[in-house]
Amino acid sequence: MMRIFYKFSDSLGEFRNLRNLTLMAMLLALNVCLSFFSIQPFPFLKIGFSFLSLTAAGMMFGPTAGFLIGAAGDLIGYFIKPTGPFNPLMTLVAAVAGLIWGLVLYKNQCGLGRVIIAKTTITVVCNLIMTTTILCLFFGSVFNEIFPLRVVKNLCALPVEVAMAYFMCKALVRIQAKIRRAA
Repeated sequence: MMRIFYKFSDSLGEFRNLRNLTLMAMLLALNVCLSFFSIQPFPFLKIGFSFLSLTAAGMMFGPTAGFLIGAAGDLIGYFIKPTGPFNPLMTLVAAVAGLIWGLVLYKNQCGLGRVIIAKTTITVVCNLIMTTTILCLFFGSVFNEIFPLRVVKNLCALPVEVAMAYFMCKALVRIQAKIRRAA
C-alpha cells in the first residue's frame, strides 16, 4: 500500500520540472491528435491510438500525470470534435486508463508481462465494466445485450493493443537512455 502512495507522491514530483511539464504537454497534444485516428479492420472492431500517449505518460511520469493527461485529453478532444452529447463519466474512464498505466509501468521495467497486466486491467475495468455500464445508463441499453459484443470486440483488439504498447514502451526506454547519456 505504501508503494502505491510513493508512486503518486513521486508522480506529483514530476510536475516540478519544466522539461517534464513540456513533455507532458506534448503527450497531451499527441493524445488529442491520436484520438481522431483509428483503424477498422472489421465492422465490429475499431482500434484507436490515443492509448499510446497515455501509456507513455504513465510510464514516464506516473499515475498522477497519466490520470490528468487522460482526463484533459478526453475533454480537449471532445471540445475540438464532439461526437455526441458530452458525458463526464467517459472522461473519468480515460483518466482511469492513464492512472492504471502509471500504476503498473511507472518506475518499473517495461516488460511484456507488465504491459499485458496493464492493458488487460484497462480492458476489463475501463472498457468492459465502466464503459459498458455508462453506455447502458446513458443510452438505456440493456447490459446483457451489449456486453457480449463488447467482450468480443475487446478480446480481438487486446493482442494488437498490447503489441503496440509494448513496442512503444521499448522504444521509449531506448530514447530515455540516449537522453540520459547526452545530458
